[in-house]
Amino acid sequence: MGSTDSRAIHQRCSRSVYRRPYEPPPTPDTPRQVSLVGYVLDGLGCANIAPALFSLAGSQNRMPRAIAITTVSTLGFAGILAGPALIGFAANHFGLIAAFVGVAMALLPVAVSTRWLRA
Repeated sequence: MGSTDSRAIHQRCSRSVYRRPYEPPPTPDTPRQVSLVGYVLDGLGCANIAPALFSLAGSQNRMPRAIAITTVSTLGFAGILAGPALIGFAANHFGLIAAFVGVAMALLPVAVSTRWLRA
């Protein structure tokens, strides 16, 4: 009794698992997937800021290098801790799109000010 029942169950399960039609790989066609691709690109763009700021802090002559690098590191950690909370606060009050537009607007001065930050 037990062997015939288990064979029938195994045959039914193996058909559903092993005989699936071909599924093409997923493409970013939904708004959620497209937005995730945008967030990845945004993260890659923002990832270049930290090494550039450490390099600028180490090559400047206005304050001691150790204090400059410590200041940049402290501001970076403060941004890591406060950034998600501030984005969440803005998203709660203004919407997620407005929050990320605000992040983009906050990064524009960074891109523009590189000309004047060079030591």
